[in-house]
Amino acid sequence: MRRKLMAGAAVLVLAGCGGDHHDDDFTVPGGAVRLQSTNDALRELGNISTTADLVNVSSAATPSVSAAPAARAFGPRQMAHSLAHPAGARARVALLPRAATSCAAGGTDNIVNGGSKTYSFNYFSSTGTVNFETHAYSGCATGNSDGSVTTLDNQLESGSTGDSTAGYVLSGTGNTPLRVRTSETSGSNSFLADQGLLGVLQLVNGTTTTDTRATLSTTLNVQETGFSDYHGSFVLGSGSSFYQVISGDSSIALAGDYGYTSNVDGCGGGTVTVSTPATLVLGTTSAGGSLPVGGALKIISGSGNVTFTFNADGSATLSGSVGGTLDANSVGQALQNGSSC
Repeated sequence: MRRKLMAGAAVLVLAGCGGDHHDDDFTVPGGAVRLQSTNDALRELGNISTTADLVNVSSAATPSVSAAPAARAFGPRQMAHSLAHPAGARARVALLPRAATSCAAGGTDNIVNGGSKTYSFNYFSSTGTVNFETHAYSGCATGNSDGSVTTLDNQLESGSTGDSTAGYVLSGTGNTPLRVRTSETSGSNSFLADQGLLGVLQLVNGTTTTDTRATLSTTLNVQETGFSDYHGSFVLGSGSSFYQVISGDSSIALAGDYGYTSNVDGCGGGTVTVSTPATLVLGTTSAGGSLPVGGALKIISGSGNVTFTFNADGSATLSGSVGGTLDANSVGQALQNGSSC
C-alpha cells in the first residue's frame, strides 16, 4: 500500500471495527496476483516495501520496545500528510501504532495491566520474563506536529525483556482490533484515515541485526476532499505462519507470505510469497540512501515468479515470468513510495 503519512498511524485488522467504521470487511483473495510486465514487478516491489514498514518497530513509540534498532529499510518515510503535499494525496498508511502517553486532545488511556510476566515468544520457540503494559484506549486523541489529530480506541500491549534483547507488540484483543483514526481539516479540505489493527509482532535483537516475525492483518479506509474513497486490506502471514524481516544497518532479508486487495484499479490483489535468495545489501544510489545495491529478491504468486537481482548502481535485472531491467530511479521510487495499491 502506498504510504500516506501520519505520525502514529497504524493499519491492521482481521475483523470489522464496528461502530461507524464502514467498508472494512475486504477479504484478501487467495488467488495469484498478475505477474506479466515490469509494471507488475514494480507494483509488487512497492508492496514489499510496505511489508517491511509494517514490521518496523522504530515507528512504535512504546516505551517497552523503544530500545529496538530504529533503522528503516528503503530510505526515509515521508511523514507529511497530503493536505500539505497534494502530490501525495493517494498515498497509503503503513505504520505500526504509537502508544499514546497522554490523551491531550481528549479521551482516556487506561492501563489495565502491567508489570512483569512470562511471555511465550512462540515464533522463536522460546519464553522470557518481560516488563509490559496493556493500554485500553477510549477516544484517546493527540495532536500531531503536522496539524492532524490521531485518535486511538481499544487495546494495545507491548513488552520487552529486561535487557531489551526480545520484545513484542500485540495490537487488539480477541476479535476486537486496535482502531486508529487520523483526521485533519484545513479550510474546505478534510482528511480522515480510519484504520484497524489486529495481530502480533515479536522481535529478537542480535548483535548487528533485528529479527522481526509477525502475523498481522490490516484494513484501511481513507476519505479526502477531492479524491475517491479508498478501501483496502493487507495481510502478513497467517495463523502460525509468520512473515519475517531480518534488518541490519546495511542489509535486509525477507521471507513469508503477504496478501492484499483494494478498490484501486489493477489492485485486485492476491497472495504472494517473498524470499531473498541472497540478502539485500543496502547503500546509496542516485535515487537515495538505504536502497539495494546487491542481493536478490524473489516473489512467487500462482504460476508466476519474478526475481530482482540488484546491481551496484541501484538498478535491478528481472528474470523469471518477467524479464528486463529497472533503472535505479524506478527501483528507488517503488521502495520509497510504495505501490498505488
